Amino acid sequence: MKMRVVLVGAVVVLAMPATASAGEPAAGCPTGKELLSIEATLNLVDDRIYSPGDWPFVVEAVGGVDANGDGLLCIKQYKPNKGQDKHWGATDYIISQISDNNSVGRTPS
Repeated sequence: MKMRVVLVGAVVVLAMPATASAGEPAAGCPTGKELLSIEATLNLVDDRIYSPGDWPFVVEAVGGVDANGDGLLCIKQYKPNKGQDKHWGATDYIISQISDNNSVGRTPS
């Protein structure tokens, strides 16, 4: 089975999303990333490039990024590719960069 996972960064969401003010780091997220629940993060992943059979693996991969087990992740999304890259079987797809919400220098407890 060939799986295409386009999650840039540490990889490629259970509660209401928690966010910081624009441009400010959010609870262990670098500047420019938004703090969201795992369920909310998954809702932002552009699923058009995955087959229905691949989606459970994407859910598992995204959930696996939560190394500290608090149910929160940091996400940054990039602008659509404006139809220039059709490599993943969809045009104008959005790439998401997802990481855990650990502060720099802090290891999960």
